[in-house]
Amino acid sequence: MKRGGKNQSALTLDDLNEEILDQRLKKLESELIEFKQKCVKYKNENEWYRNEIETSQQDTAYYIAYLEAKKLEKASAIDELIRSNQTDLEDYMARRQAHEQENNQKIAGIGFQSSTS
Repeated sequence: MKRGGKNQSALTLDDLNEEILDQRLKKLESELIEFKQKCVKYKNENEWYRNEIETSQQDTAYYIAYLEAKKLEKASAIDELIRSNQTDLEDYMARRQAHEQENNQKIAGIGFQSSTS
């Protein structure tokens, strides 16, 4: 008979002793319990990491949506400022042109009056 494991050697009569076999069984059962506990621990740890990843992904998606909304809000404010500035410039140019026409009419009126005097 051969025993399993890394060190495979022939079993001796001492290996077949009931006390030794009982000790080996207890040792194997304790290792089994230890490995099962580790499995539960690692399973729980893995589940925690999965939840953290999922939460992080959701948080990231919400934050990106928030940033996009803020970006659109700022772009809208910039567009409004551009429109307002354009309107103000057009109003200024219209007033300036009206003022220049008024001045030109006054100058033409003065020049006409001085040439007739």
